[in-house]
Amino acid sequence: EETCEAIHANGVWGSIRIGWDMVDIEGIPEDLVSLVNEILMPSATSYWASALEVRQATRPLLAERQGTECSKYKFDSEFHCKGAKAPQCGIDGFVIPDKFLKGKHICEDRCGPQYQCHGNCFDGVLGKCDCNIDAWRAAGEDYCCTLSDPQPESANCGIACSNGTMELIGGGPSGGTSGGVVCEYGCDDLEEGEGAQDEDLHIFVTIKDTESCRAAGNLAAYATWCVKDQCDRSVFGTINFCKARLS
Repeated sequence: EETCEAIHANGVWGSIRIGWDMVDIEGIPEDLVSLVNEILMPSATSYWASALEVRQATRPLLAERQGTECSKYKFDSEFHCKGAKAPQCGIDGFVIPDKFLKGKHICEDRCGPQYQCHGNCFDGVLGKCDCNIDAWRAAGEDYCCTLSDPQPESANCGIACSNGTMELIGGGPSGGTSGGVVCEYGCDDLEEGEGAQDEDLHIFVTIKDTESCRAAGNLAAYATWCVKDQCDRSVFGTINFCKARLS
């Protein structure tokens, strides 16, 4: 994923490109939907496109899935989760569709297996293994560290965890001794959506008489952001038009 600095370095200045989707409009009169979709939204987005310039996005806009039951080992660079759900957008809790979500790797179980070592991998002073993940990854089965196969019953990994199914984590710029070994079970790769393409802001538009509409009798519409990018700029948001005020 690009950093904010990379976005600033590679981005091109241009008029902000705003797209929208009409959502949750079942049962809404067609004339009201047409009013919002064909007149109000085009007029509003055209105004802001003429008023604002931004560093235009070079990739489709996507929102992060929210991980559930997440954890990490000290050698992990990020949290790993057992499940994931779509984030909610705006004060009315609109759930962002899969089309606009990033992919995510989830696993029902993730464990750190026991391993053993010999030769240069054994630190005689400390009396323990000193495995280098970079060297292990390069040497494979010929390396002086190897998983205990099968895993002992006292280990927190099942017997299916082996040298053939393990994953070596870390190493690289952080140093080979900073990594670790894991096994994963019951995994799934949630597919990445196509995202909002050629846009800098995408808005989910509803027409409802919500509690916010009823609390302020003269309120015609309200909006809020729900996802920001690496530069703290809103890339997804919602607008709700109070139905009674459009009638």
